[in-house]
Amino acid sequence: MSDPRTRPIPVPGPVDVPSPVDRAGDVDTAAPGTDGEVLSASTDNSTYLRFRSDPLGGTSQAEVYAARVPAAVSVNGTALPSRNWSYNSPEHVITLKGLPAGTVLVQFRRT
Repeated sequence: MSDPRTRPIPVPGPVDVPSPVDRAGDVDTAAPGTDGEVLSASTDNSTYLRFRSDPLGGTSQAEVYAARVPAAVSVNGTALPSRNWSYNSPEHVITLKGLPAGTVLVQFRRT
């Protein structure tokens, strides 16, 4: 039986985070490329991905698979500086850096 903490969760466009929820829709959160823990995650599979990050050190980073570029990224209600996140279109990966403990919100425009 697979470990439920390593199965992807659904989010807008594909994104990847450990969750007991199977992949669905265009976004999944899995924690490949993280150096902390994702404690919980939620999405509407269209406009947002929200997850709670707990860095193993002062801050962490995460790579999230998403079908499209995010419109905005915030942590604990404050915009994450653009230098701390990027989107790789060919790979469909959002790289988030300098994440403190708290709630990360990745927002997508409606299609």
